[in-house]
Amino acid sequence: MKKMNIKRFTIKGHDGYEMAAELDLPEKGYPKYFCIYVPCFTCTKNIRVLKHISKQLVSKGIALLRFDFPGIGNSEGEFSETTYSTNLKNIRLAAKWLEENYEAPKLGIGHSMGGSAMMKFAKEYDPMEILVTIAAPSKPDHLCRVLERNVKEAEETGSSKRIIGGIEFTLTKDFFDDLTTNSKDYDLSKLRKPILVLHSPDDDTVSLDEARKILAQVRGHRSYVMLNNYGHLIMDEEKAIKTADIIYNWAKMYLE
Repeated sequence: MKKMNIKRFTIKGHDGYEMAAELDLPEKGYPKYFCIYVPCFTCTKNIRVLKHISKQLVSKGIALLRFDFPGIGNSEGEFSETTYSTNLKNIRLAAKWLEENYEAPKLGIGHSMGGSAMMKFAKEYDPMEILVTIAAPSKPDHLCRVLERNVKEAEETGSSKRIIGGIEFTLTKDFFDDLTTNSKDYDLSKLRKPILVLHSPDDDTVSLDEARKILAQVRGHRSYVMLNNYGHLIMDEEKAIKTADIIYNWAKMYLE
């Protein structure tokens, strides 16, 4: 696999906090195009699947921007102060950074809740031409069902604690209310850009039915690949690399 250059920097978030970011670039030459990758809920820019996918895409000449939302990984801020809506604002600021320093991202990739956010963002962000979802739910409030116990506790006390990946996160009532609010006007029929939906039938976090719902609602060119035995996070390196190859071969039909 070809080597890559990694540019490390920060992006000022909507609330003034600095978000840790990395831009993975081909070692030589200008990239064919730029991509933003939004990881899964509470995941950092350095989660294994993201790094493997990025490295493989960069080897094909693509540049990929990955970053930590406030309160996650190496970014400033408190996770308890973030919501789905603030994440959308920060994705826009990340795209703006690319616009100002290189060029607007043409490809968006979102994993799990990152896929939900990417679909809403891409619908409103004209420069993004195509997008890919990996193990994504069809609506933001799917997370409320996954975290049902925390939703009930937050309703009663204002917040709830949950350990995810060995780290304790504070989930507020405002956080869950914001998911519900965003789901009310989450109209995928207005998403008319080419989309590639990747999902594993053995995903025990976001069921395959969610992929079917996405495909039934979007109005752009739709492609679907079933990732058999990949699970939700795609932790296996070989499978992550295969996922990147699927993404690249699909994307080049539109961008190259």
